[in-house]
Amino acid sequence: MADILCRIRFLQPEWIWRLRTEPFRLLGGDTILTESPGHMLVWSASHEVISQIVGRRNDFVKPTAMYRILDIYGRNVVSTEGALWRQHRKIASAPFSEQNNELVWAESVEQTRGMLRHWLGDADRAREGVADDVGEDTMRLTLNIISRAGFGRSLAWPGRGGRDEVDAGHQMGYKEALETLLHNILWIMLLPKVVLSEYHWDRLQEKEARMCVLIIGRVCSVS
Repeated sequence: MADILCRIRFLQPEWIWRLRTEPFRLLGGDTILTESPGHMLVWSASHEVISQIVGRRNDFVKPTAMYRILDIYGRNVVSTEGALWRQHRKIASAPFSEQNNELVWAESVEQTRGMLRHWLGDADRAREGVADDVGEDTMRLTLNIISRAGFGRSLAWPGRGGRDEVDAGHQMGYKEALETLLHNILWIMLLPKVVLSEYHWDRLQEKEARMCVLIIGRVCSVS
C-alpha cells in the first residue's frame, strides 16, 4: 500500500521539492528511476552517485534542448555542452575572480547603505519606520550590484544623482534598458516575436540591443 501511495505522489508537480527524501525511504533505496511516456529520469539521494554524475561531464551530457528557452542572446554557458561549452565557460568565468569578488562585496555594502539612506532619507517615512516596497527595493539592490560587478556601470538610488544617460545610437539609457528587460524577461522567453510585436516589441528590441552591446563589450574585454 505504501508503494502505491508513493507512486501516486510522483504525479505531483515538482514532487521532489515537496517530498524530499521521503520516497527514497519508502522504496528502500537512495537511487530510483521514474518512467513516463516521454522519458525516464534517475533521481538520487546518494552523494557518491551525484559526484559521479557531476564529475563525469562527458559521460553524463546535459540535455541542452531543455535550456533553449534561455537562448535570448544566442547560445550560452547554460545551454551548451562539449567544446562550445568550454568556450563559453572561459568567457563567463572571467568575472568570478577574487578581485571581482572583492568588488562585489564592496558594492554590496555601498548599495545596501544607499538603500537604507533611500528608506530613511524621507523624514515622514523614517518617522513611521515604513518601507514602501521592500520587494522592489531589494530587486533594485541586486540589479545595482550586478550592474557594477558585471558591466562596470554604477547605478545610484533615486534622489542620489547619477543620471541615466543615453549613449549615441540608442533610444534609452542603460538603467532603463536593464530594468525593463528584467521586468519583461518571462514574456520574452515564452512568447514568439510575432506575438510580442503587438505589445511594443520594438521597445523591447531596443532594450535587447542595448544589453547586447554591453554583453559583447564585456566578452571582448575578457577574451
